[in-house]
Amino acid sequence: MRKCFWILVSVVVVFTMSNAVAQSQRAPKSDIIIKPEQEEFMKQAQDAMRLGKTDEALKLATRAVNADQTNFVAYAFRARLNDHIKRYDAAAVDYTVAIQIAPAKLELLQARAMSQFRAGRLHDAIKDWEIYLRQEPDVARDPYLFTLGIAYAITGRYDDGRKRFAWYNTVSGD
Repeated sequence: MRKCFWILVSVVVVFTMSNAVAQSQRAPKSDIIIKPEQEEFMKQAQDAMRLGKTDEALKLATRAVNADQTNFVAYAFRARLNDHIKRYDAAAVDYTVAIQIAPAKLELLQARAMSQFRAGRLHDAIKDWEIYLRQEPDVARDPYLFTLGIAYAITGRYDDGRKRFAWYNTVSGD
């Protein structure tokens, strides 16, 4: 399970970097440069997680952040690590910093929304998802945010929740 998580994190980092290059009009190229020491600290953090050493992994992820505090990648990496070990408040803080550095990276906003949701801050999660939906030009992604429908329903916004689930049912058919 942990191995799959770290493979996913690696894929997300690579995807994020390649996506930034492909969308250079939305994100400056300077936000995708990873310093060698950052990359090494993130690799060591992954190795520590594989061995179940979460405290060490967090320290190494923090060293990656400190190696270049102007790079969103290390913050996003540490946020995903915090999400994985169910430290959702810490994850949300790291996602917030990453978003401030790279506001065009809408996937960071969506990830913070999930951290907020898992931390029980549903109104903050809803706000993030609604901002994401306003800024995301690909409406094909909209129906898959069924967790937003759950947040709407829990907070008493039943009509909004029904609409969200209607969208999802149109796509999934289940």
